[in-house]
Amino acid sequence: MRRVVLAADNPDSAGDFHADVATAAAHVTQLGYDSEAYFYPTDDIGAVLRDASTWESSVVGYMGHGLTGRLDKFLKKEGVASFDNSIGQALFLPLTCSAGNSNYPGYKSLSETLVFPDQAELDVSGRFLKGAIASVAPTGKSLNADAGVLATAFYDAALAEHRSLGGAVTAMQSQSVGQVNDFMLNIYWLLGDPALVLN
Repeated sequence: MRRVVLAADNPDSAGDFHADVATAAAHVTQLGYDSEAYFYPTDDIGAVLRDASTWESSVVGYMGHGLTGRLDKFLKKEGVASFDNSIGQALFLPLTCSAGNSNYPGYKSLSETLVFPDQAELDVSGRFLKGAIASVAPTGKSLNADAGVLATAFYDAALAEHRSLGGAVTAMQSQSVGQVNDFMLNIYWLLGDPALVLN
């Protein structure tokens, strides 16, 4: 499904997440994808992120606060067990802090839990029947303005140019040199098949 679902935390000193999500939604629409944007507290972001139809998209993105195991108050990794999106799985693109941090032995990050959910059934091709097909997520502290630059470059490569995920992440990094803090080029990691091309 050529659709991108984007969710925004409430704006604060860390960034105007509402404005940035609105900008991202307009950008992916220009690339030929349907976009849906949701804004806390007007919208129930937790309900959006737990809705099976949300994950039957090309990309599910989030801008706001987060930790290794959760997106602020909206989605905890424990909640993935109740997901029921067997029809399709989206790429997870959290523009937040630490949602892809895998430095804690025996503790999965939110992105790891979405891509490799516990006790999930597999289809005949070995694909999980819930969660995300892949993620591009931060392993540490992320700066919101810089993350927006990275996301725009990623959307251009993955959605407009239809590069593989591995190619899109490489393009995201190379095209953002000089536009973001150097450490930001190294913290967004791909988890999933680098040869995958998004619909």
